[in-house]
Amino acid sequence: MITFPQKNDAWPKEIVFLTYSLRWQIEIIFKILKSTLEIDKIKDVKLERVQCHLYGTLIKMLLSSQIVFSLREEIYTKKSKEISEIKAFKIVNVFFEELKNAVFHSTSKLKIVLKRITEAILNNGIKSKHKKKKTVLAIFNV
Repeated sequence: MITFPQKNDAWPKEIVFLTYSLRWQIEIIFKILKSTLEIDKIKDVKLERVQCHLYGTLIKMLLSSQIVFSLREEIYTKKSKEISEIKAFKIVNVFFEELKNAVFHSTSKLKIVLKRITEAILNNGIKSKHKKKKTVLAIFNV
């Protein structure tokens, strides 16, 4: 059980490190929104089109994050490997057009695309093992 210090007490380095690790996850999400999903690439158009672009990008982020975080937990549970969120989002982004088409056609096509995404993440999206630190899942005791 983690107990947080009072106002004037020193913070233990373990709590500072864990808090910073979780804060870093927020930075990763912003990086994905900007570099992978290009939320900042907006042309000089009417406000309504900008709003559509933002809503569309946020919906894409929600769908992608559902896939990535579900796979992150499954891969961590079954294979004891942690995936890189940035790499995984890039992989899902590559498959997004196929995903969109599969959603509107059949569940069998969707399963095939999701299996291909899983294989691609297992092949290209696993974090390096050279760093020994607590994973986000371990911090949350998942």
